[in-house]
Amino acid sequence: MKRRTLLASVAATGGVTATAGCLQALGTGGTDGSTRTETDDPATEPPTRSTEDDAREKDATDPEWDPDGGPVESFAVGDRDAVAFPDSNRPHGLTFWNRVDRERAVRIAVASEASGDVERLGPVPVPGGFTLAVDLQVPTRYALTAFVDAESFGTVTVGREWFDCNHSGTSYALGKTDVVDYGTASTLVYCARPAVARATVEATDRGCLSDEDARAAVSYDGEQVRIDGTVVASAPCYELSVADATYEDETRTATVVVDATAPEDEACADCVGAIEYTATVAFDRDLPDHVQVHHRDAAGDTERVATATRNG
Repeated sequence: MKRRTLLASVAATGGVTATAGCLQALGTGGTDGSTRTETDDPATEPPTRSTEDDAREKDATDPEWDPDGGPVESFAVGDRDAVAFPDSNRPHGLTFWNRVDRERAVRIAVASEASGDVERLGPVPVPGGFTLAVDLQVPTRYALTAFVDAESFGTVTVGREWFDCNHSGTSYALGKTDVVDYGTASTLVYCARPAVARATVEATDRGCLSDEDARAAVSYDGEQVRIDGTVVASAPCYELSVADATYEDETRTATVVVDATAPEDEACADCVGAIEYTATVAFDRDLPDHVQVHHRDAAGDTERVATATRNG
């Protein structure tokens, strides 16, 4: 599959390319391998070229991006109503240009890492020079495979990082035998980072330790993260608290520490305790991409008991 770095405008994008069912080949970078440069100015800015656009020479065999019209049809993949903080997680659009001078039947298979499903779009008859659009509604990673006249033209990927507060899209051409990447455009304004709004924990059951180990399970629930777990403590009467709940932007990770401490002047059962709990951490502006849960005992020792990835 040939790759192009010529940047098309966001206004021209709106659809994506197709996918094979397997997500093992999904990468973590953008569809063109470029990195995103952010500005401290939250005002709207014009679409910005990727850093590789100026470094690479245009392939003289590839014409400039110049569709005759379209899209002849637009598809929306995923449910926007299920997206938390929608203004911080806008759709990513892809446009496919039939770059030959005859009509062809185009089908796109879209594999979503969030759902594990493969959605098949089309086939759609696309006249020569016209486009087909796909909007990816849910922030996650995608693998997309394009079929033209029932023949596979290749698979492209869309990374989770393209779903933020910016308007963005990627443009592709369907050449004679393969998919040609014309680059990704984004408004590239600064996006507000997630912030912990509040964190609570409640013991739901107490008993003596039998065969249980310390554990936790993390789930994303609307604009908060829920943690269900079991703390192993010196006694069942130990009190639980969220000792720390922080967000680190470089890794886009929230870390939650659940603490077990001895109560004052309270008689405890003479056994090692297993305390089941439910904790919730609510966020402002956006959700973290990753969550780590740690348990801390009375001696101050900390153990990581769970990790989770949003839509992963």
